Amino acid sequence: MRTLVVLASMFLASYSFANPTGQQCPLPSISVQLQPQPLNIQYVPQRTIVSMQSSKIAHSHTQKPMGLYQSQSTLNVQSSLRTQENPRTNQASLCVDNVRLSISYTQTIYIASEIPRNSCTHNVVMNHEYLHAQIQAQSMNNALPAIKNLSLKGGNFTYGAPLATLKENANAYQNWLLEASNVILEAYVRPAQNSIDTPENYRAETLKCGEETQQIIRNF
Repeated sequence: MRTLVVLASMFLASYSFANPTGQQCPLPSISVQLQPQPLNIQYVPQRTIVSMQSSKIAHSHTQKPMGLYQSQSTLNVQSSLRTQENPRTNQASLCVDNVRLSISYTQTIYIASEIPRNSCTHNVVMNHEYLHAQIQAQSMNNALPAIKNLSLKGGNFTYGAPLATLKENANAYQNWLLEASNVILEAYVRPAQNSIDTPENYRAETLKCGEETQQIIRNF
């Protein structure tokens, strides 16, 4: 996680400039909101789960997967910006007054349709995928303070450039914030999700229902 957070700070470093007006922008007002979408559960053939297993945002129940949790995040940023001009040099600082960052994410659990409903194996697989959903929510919530702090540090963006280019710089700020926020989310979410997708955990869960699970796996 530390490496990815450091990478996010590099985005910030690339936007550190001297203030040509000699004025200091006040700290911006920051709002970061998490907007989870309802959990969707789908029963699909096991071969469909296999085809999705290689996705970077998919978390599989076993090495021969019987279930899968998949999530996709969408970030949107709105900011209120203003300039502080030095009329003698036609240079200006770009100040960020307000930032509203919303993080929406979809989440879907896929269960192999070959597994009998209400069987022991079905319950084990479903509980595992529900745990992925809980980890997703918790780790994304844990990331919010770091994202808010990053936004706050980026509040005083200054550009020693003609005023005509400030619009481009404002867009660059928003793009930077989106990219850096994605890096931070990845740093919090992926290690937490991977913590339960281990060979040891797979073996333990496969053994919980004894021969029933082994028979289901053989029938795939």
